[in-house]
Amino acid sequence: MIQTAVITEAITSLTNAHTRFGLVRVEDVQFFPEWSKGLPKITEAEKISLDVVRRRYLYHCGEGDVLEGTVIVLVVFP
Repeated sequence: MIQTAVITEAITSLTNAHTRFGLVRVEDVQFFPEWSKGLPKITEAEKISLDVVRRRYLYHCGEGDVLEGTVIVLVVFP
């Protein structure tokens, strides 16, 4: 006899997925080293600006869907 499992709860945010599956964000820059090979060097001021944009984006996407307009405001406008 075939048994069918029904999913009744949807995962609606990254925070929800982290909680339900025990996921952990990895901040190690060597996790995907091929992504950083051959890139031009950036200044300390650029690193600080990018970190601010990154933190804002992660804050907003952690609690639910991030619409395209929100990404534009968070990433493009600054």
